[in-house]
Amino acid sequence: ELGKLELYIDSVSNAHRGDKKAKMAVAEYLLCALASPFDHLYMAHRRRRFSRMTEGPRMTSYYGTAANGKSYASRVALKILSGEDIEALAAIDFTLGKVRGYASQGNIFPMVFDDLSKERIREWGDWGKFYWDRGYTDASNYPNIIATANDRIDSRGPLGRRVREIAMHATFPSNEENSLLVEDMLENSSEIFL
Repeated sequence: ELGKLELYIDSVSNAHRGDKKAKMAVAEYLLCALASPFDHLYMAHRRRRFSRMTEGPRMTSYYGTAANGKSYASRVALKILSGEDIEALAAIDFTLGKVRGYASQGNIFPMVFDDLSKERIREWGDWGKFYWDRGYTDASNYPNIIATANDRIDSRGPLGRRVREIAMHATFPSNEENSLLVEDMLENSSEIFL
């Protein structure tokens, strides 16, 4: 029997173009979210091993057209991490001041932003490069950034190798079968993080 996480990933079969590549995209996004509370440990290890390297863990951008399940994937990831129904942060919260304020609290829970507009995602290019480079204090708790958007980041810009971009090409029809599957996933807590 498939576990809840596997069932959710397999639900991509219900999408238009819900092929293996689409399943890999949602699985990669969820794995990035589940690993994100540990990114500060990875950064501390890298700083000890490579003292001159300031580049930190890669932030995650999950992008694609509307109706491809990005918001639901964020809800599922947050539910798995916390056991609670938590909504992702809004695009209005995606500013250097708010992000740095949250990061300064010493929390390792990721900052998950949903549905960033093209203009807002481009702001990441202005300050995202410095998030781990200058904003990080050695051996401190520090949350990573995860975002969903309809548009991709300009990978030729300053964030080029600092962002993990995951493309989702599948789209879901709005039907009761898909809604029930996602509701069931969100209704029950995962057993990954007890």
